[in-house]
Amino acid sequence: MQSKGQRVVYFTTVSIFLAIFLTIVLTLGYIFLYSALTGTPQAMVYQIKSNQINLQVLFMIGIFLVSSVLYAQYQKTRFNTWYHIDKTLNLGDLMLGLVFILCSLPFLVFVAEQIEHLPLPDTIKAFADDLKLNGEASMKSFMTFDNFIGFFKIFVIAGIFAGYCEEIFFRGFLLKNIFHQTQKPFLAIGVSAFVFALFHGSVYNLLSLFMVGLALGYIYYLSENLNLTILMHGIYNGFQIVLYYLHTEHLIPFDILNDSVAQDPIDVLLLSIISAGALFWLVRRLKTRTKVI
Repeated sequence: MQSKGQRVVYFTTVSIFLAIFLTIVLTLGYIFLYSALTGTPQAMVYQIKSNQINLQVLFMIGIFLVSSVLYAQYQKTRFNTWYHIDKTLNLGDLMLGLVFILCSLPFLVFVAEQIEHLPLPDTIKAFADDLKLNGEASMKSFMTFDNFIGFFKIFVIAGIFAGYCEEIFFRGFLLKNIFHQTQKPFLAIGVSAFVFALFHGSVYNLLSLFMVGLALGYIYYLSENLNLTILMHGIYNGFQIVLYYLHTEHLIPFDILNDSVAQDPIDVLLLSIISAGALFWLVRRLKTRTKVI
């Protein structure tokens, strides 16, 4: 007979695999149906901008939300309650969280740039460069703004909605499950942060994304309010999209996809100090509250 812990692990695994299977089926169905209705070759369906957006939404719903919904059903608990998105958001916490996450962006980019210049083994370097080039090509294709409406659509989907889905899965689903199994919060935060970083598929950004995952995980653990990290994550994503949009409109010179921040070390340092101060203050506020995630 399975123990409670074994049943939880089993159902967690089943939830993820069912979500992956459903996502694959729906994605293939979308491609086949679109090809049949429009006469577009199946291999070319993803090259169309609207399909990239639709398939991105399908992926996030399938992988992140379906698995999370299934697990909440297993726990026989309302989705909002289980994932702590039915709680009131403290405005002071949110302001500090946003100052921290937005001011940390130059530092995180700087870390990725330094890793890119490390003397990595040739095989790893080639692999990392390929991932970077493919990622930049996909990002530029995805973030081609025909007009303001197109920009707003990308902002909502790749910014706010992506932040919501990723926080539900990586913090609400994964971190919480690991914590319940081990009762070791820092192990849960570390593992969920590492999986979060791996998911984004970038060697050079791996450490930066891991640090973001650690910070969001720790804030969620202390606050027990996923709304806080959802908004932090979504606005962090959205802020980068806004910067790129402003650059494409020739309103700012900085190109977030190509320009280096190393040429402005004083700005990076000052913003890093502000970011660290906001995080320290936020953690001090949150540490006074009981943790029972």
